[in-house]
Amino acid sequence: MTPSAGISEETKQILVSLGRLEENMKHLTKKMDEFGKVSDMATQTEQSVKSAHNRIDDIKVDFAKELLKQEKDFDAKMATQKETFTELKNNIVWLQRSVLTGFIGGGIGLIFFAIKYFVEN
Repeated sequence: MTPSAGISEETKQILVSLGRLEENMKHLTKKMDEFGKVSDMATQTEQSVKSAHNRIDDIKVDFAKELLKQEKDFDAKMATQKETFTELKNNIVWLQRSVLTGFIGGGIGLIFFAIKYFVEN
């Protein structure tokens, strides 16, 4: 006699169903393990994204600071250039006035020379 000979048809169906249920439970357990791994990966990814955002925010702050520094340096250089330009402009005006004074002085000297020359002759 075989072991399944004394088992009724209904009991066989229950055993088959229990076997399927066991396989389904193994499959669900495997899927839950995979879901746990995916959940862990999602948590790690979220932490990585937060870390990346923090680094980006730090870069933004550093960039803003550097930009302000560059702007201040540019303003200082522009002020120096403006002072140099004004000084150069004043020097050109002084040179023009000096040359003009020289011509006027030379002209007056020529007039006196001409007067002296005509008076003596």
